[in-house]
Amino acid sequence: MASRLEEYGLKVKLTREDELDPAGEDNFNYKESPYYKNGRVEQVYQHQGKYFISNHLNALDSTISGFEIYSSIVASNSWAELISEELLKTGHLARDSVNNEYRVSKGSDKRHFIGENGKLDYYYIIRETGGPATYASSLPLYNPNYTKVPNYGAEAILIEYLYMDHEADEQFWIDNWQLLAEAVIKATLEYLGINH
Repeated sequence: MASRLEEYGLKVKLTREDELDPAGEDNFNYKESPYYKNGRVEQVYQHQGKYFISNHLNALDSTISGFEIYSSIVASNSWAELISEELLKTGHLARDSVNNEYRVSKGSDKRHFIGENGKLDYYYIIRETGGPATYASSLPLYNPNYTKVPNYGAEAILIEYLYMDHEADEQFWIDNWQLLAEAVIKATLEYLGINH
């Protein structure tokens, strides 16, 4: 995905390129390490990213399948809708078996919780990379160098491509992972207004 986006002139920064926590092998802490120096959240600010794609493979109880896309409650749903449309064209299905208060459109949700500033994005990777617009608040708690980091924030999207503990989803991933990546690339280029 990174190299394909670069082919269209976009500057891409991967927050990690292997199985290790980018904050360092000895620094792993699920709640804190994304904020440490070179952690995933901290890198968004350090490299002044404008857009952030968080790619995931899900798992729960082997009965649920399909993709889910999460975007910020303060952003439009356009990017998520474009990705959903392109993922559906691959023959993959959206996880729409549970319609809930967070569902915005087919396959896309804006999940939130109520905090001291009102509604906040539920997923930290969306909330904490969005800067002032999403009330990012945890980075200064874990990173004393935060005041030296430009706090611009990025528009973030989280994609759960499928459920790896669901047999049909797992096989779809094995057979079509490149097709799914291309769908996200195509949708992102369209969202950014880049000819492809």
